[in-house]
Amino acid sequence: MKNIIIGVASLLILLAVVAAYQLSKWFGVSSGSKIQAYQNPKSAVLIMDMQKEFSDTAQKIIDQVNKAIEHLSAKNVLPVYIKTQYSGSDLILNFIRKNSALEGSAGVDFCDGVKIASGDIFTKDRMDAFANPSLDEFLMKNQIDSLYIAGLDGCYCVNKTVRAALNRGYKVTIISDATASKKEPEFSAIKEEFKTAGVNFVSVSDLIK
Repeated sequence: MKNIIIGVASLLILLAVVAAYQLSKWFGVSSGSKIQAYQNPKSAVLIMDMQKEFSDTAQKIIDQVNKAIEHLSAKNVLPVYIKTQYSGSDLILNFIRKNSALEGSAGVDFCDGVKIASGDIFTKDRMDAFANPSLDEFLMKNQIDSLYIAGLDGCYCVNKTVRAALNRGYKVTIISDATASKKEPEFSAIKEEFKTAGVNFVSVSDLIK
C-alpha cells in the first residue's frame, strides 16, 4: 500500500511539473531578434483570434474590425490574420482550456462576416502570436516595422503579442474599439501599462479621418 501511495504521489508531482511547464510556455512572451532599420518600412495590421470559438466577444467588435481592415488595406497596410489552434495531443492544457479551439474543430474557423482581405494567416498554439516563427519571418521579409493590433483577447493573446512585438522593436498601435476582452476592467489596466511603454491607441473613426 505504501508503495502505491508513493507511486501515485510521484505521478501527481510529475503531472504538476509538466502542467506548470506547459502553462509557462502558453502564457510566455517571446523575445526574438530586434527588427532592422528598413530603408522603406511598411505597416501591417494583426487581426487576432476573430474565431467562432470566441464569437461571444468577437461579435461585439466585428463591424469595427472590418472597418479597420478595409481602411488600412486601402492604405497599403498588410492585413495579417492570427488564429488560435491547439493540437489534440496536448492533453493537460486542453483539459484546462476545456478543449477549446482544437485543430480540426469548427471553433478554429473565422467568425461569419469577418472580412478576409489576404491569405496571410498564421496559427498559434500559445497566446503570443510570435511563438509561430513564420510570423517573424513574414514581417521581416515584408520590412514591417509598425503594427496595428485588432481583435481578441485584450488580456491574453493581444496582451502577450503586443509585449512580444515591443521586445522586437516594433511600433505598436492598438485599435481601441476594434479590440476587446472578456475582462474589460483588467484590460483597462493593461492599456495604461502599454501607454507607459509607448504603445499608441487609436479609434477606427480616427483611422478613417
